[in-house]
Amino acid sequence: MKKKIILLIALMMAITVSTFAQQYDSESDFRVEKSKDGKSIEITRYVGSKQNVNIPPTIKGLPVTGIGKNVFDENHIITSVAIPDSVTSIGNGAFSGANFTSVKIPDSVTKIGQEAFYECTRLASVTIPNNLTSIGEGAFSSCKSLKSITIPNSVTSIGEGAFSNCTSLTAINVNAANTAYCSDNGVLYNKAKTTLLNYPAGKTSAFPTIPDSVTSISGNAFYGCTSLTSVNIPNSVTSIGNKAFSNCRSLTGITIPDSVTSIGKDAFDYTAWLNNQPNGVVYAGKVAYKYKGTMPAKTNIILLDSTTGIADYAFSSCKNLISITIPNSVTSIGNYAFVFCESITSVTIPDSVTSIGIGAFRNCTSLASVTIPDSVTSIGDRAFTFCKSITSVTIPKSVTSIGNNAFDSCTSLTAINVDSGNTAYSSQGGVLYNKNKTSLLCYPTGKTGSTFTIPKSVTSIGDSAFTFCKSITSVTIPKSVTSIGKNAFESCTSLKSITIPNSVTSIGKNAFDSCTSLKSITIPNSVTSIGESAFSSCKSLTSVTIPNSVTSIGDGAFSGSGLTSITIPNSVTNIKYGVFWGCTSLTSITIPNIKDIASFT
Repeated sequence: MKKKIILLIALMMAITVSTFAQQYDSESDFRVEKSKDGKSIEITRYVGSKQNVNIPPTIKGLPVTGIGKNVFDENHIITSVAIPDSVTSIGNGAFSGANFTSVKIPDSVTKIGQEAFYECTRLASVTIPNNLTSIGEGAFSSCKSLKSITIPNSVTSIGEGAFSNCTSLTAINVNAANTAYCSDNGVLYNKAKTTLLNYPAGKTSAFPTIPDSVTSISGNAFYGCTSLTSVNIPNSVTSIGNKAFSNCRSLTGITIPDSVTSIGKDAFDYTAWLNNQPNGVVYAGKVAYKYKGTMPAKTNIILLDSTTGIADYAFSSCKNLISITIPNSVTSIGNYAFVFCESITSVTIPDSVTSIGIGAFRNCTSLASVTIPDSVTSIGDRAFTFCKSITSVTIPKSVTSIGNNAFDSCTSLTAINVDSGNTAYSSQGGVLYNKNKTSLLCYPTGKTGSTFTIPKSVTSIGDSAFTFCKSITSVTIPKSVTSIGKNAFESCTSLKSITIPNSVTSIGKNAFDSCTSLKSITIPNSVTSIGESAFSSCKSLTSVTIPNSVTSIGDGAFSGSGLTSITIPNSVTNIKYGVFWGCTSLTSITIPNIKDIASFT
């Protein structure tokens, strides 16, 4: 009898274990991708139809360590998701717009990506694990049912607006042992309380007090605080981020001190304060915030002599603006301050300005002349991109930082000249280099001549260095070069011939994208990886030799090209998505015994 009882218990245990194992959803419900080392799995898409999803800890015999970008986004069927403790990262937008009410993130997770739970409007409860180190921008933004959140001591990075517009959120609490962040009365700050990161949108206080220790108000800090009617910003504050007070619809009174010189995009949009301002240039303190109303044709603007800054996007798309007078009091020109001001023909930047923001004059297509003063130390990414009328630029000796694509697609630009006293940059023949000429940074788009030989001192060709250089037909790359950057020769539509030397080890993303005249190319045996879309839309490219050194081929590497046949060497172990998508002339392809070939290749 005793033996029968033991057998019965054993049978019941077996049934229990079997039932538990079956709780995991079928592997076929998930699209996946192996990690680069082939030792783990990231889920890339959920294709099942269940309300209650139970993610398996292993798929294809490998541990599931990542939930990728937009895996469950806008899935209104799902009401719950069980995340296994094998998962270490949750990707950007992974659960954005999902319909569940609560989520338990396992202790194994160390990273939550940007907008991972954005607009999960029914999400009322979330447990943040003790091992988490990073919360991305907007990770829980617009989770309108979320009432409270506790940040553990492990978190060292919280992105802008991580908890913005959570209209039921009354408090953000931080573990006292956290070394990067703190909270005071439910408001989130950095540890030193110099940056106010997030004022919960559900707090009912109409007149919040900002501590005198605060020097910057982060982007989206007060976004959607509908109870807020008035705010007094202390003299310690120097910068206010993007959308910091946006959508605070009851906000009528704002005191902005003279100390504020930098204001982000839409910082005070959708507030009663902005609605009450007259048409024309609106000032927030001493910063030119934006132009309100319809701008008359052929407008000339003279900023007030007391102006200290021009806000991000202040005059964006003011197509009737033909000139602006910037006083000597201004120290910074904000990001995209004059983007798409297509009628402005010239601008004089005063000696007081030290920084020109990202995209500050982008797409000012009529801008033919710009003077950069000796006071400027930094020129932002894409600052003058698509300024198609500029013919030359002189970089003063004061400039220590020039961002990516700063002069990209300036089709009339024939020369970039650098003051000989500059310690960070140099020029030769109108081409921009770093000081010791080891990196070629920008070949002017409008420079004449069909051939170019890169100096032997150069070891790297920078991102977008030759982008849209439509007149160039041939480039000689010396053996000193080891890397070709992203978009380096993109849309060089006349480029027919290029020899890549054996010294090159990597070809960046979109490096030769849309080089429509390029007929053939030999990749040297020094190259180990071909970047995403590296030769995409090279419609004349019928032949490519891939050496045995290459181990991986990136997404869309040859998509839309004119290839008729190709042999992939045995060295290649990983072929990404859409590598040959749209290659309508491709009739023959030899593929070795590859471990991982992505879908839609």
